[in-house]
Amino acid sequence: MSLVDEKGLVRGGAEAALTLQSRRLEQKFRRRNYGWTLFKPDRSALELLAGLAGEGEVKAVIDQTYPLSDMAGAHEYVERGRSKGKVVVEIG
Repeated sequence: MSLVDEKGLVRGGAEAALTLQSRRLEQKFRRRNYGWTLFKPDRSALELLAGLAGEGEVKAVIDQTYPLSDMAGAHEYVERGRSKGKVVVEIG
């Protein structure tokens, strides 16, 4: 959504849609999936998710963890497109 934030709904939305379409073409060749969605914040849904996460029912899949001093390494790893979960950069 940064394109919409930076360029406004019409121009940013159009650029985001074009980016998504080009990435969907890529996925045919690289076996990658891309998608995006818009949603309205919902306090009750966030509270439900927080509760499920607190109970261990929902977990984030963390592939790699990098220190802030190796931000370039984290970025390179993500750009390779082979991560199987989230890539975390530890701050502090």
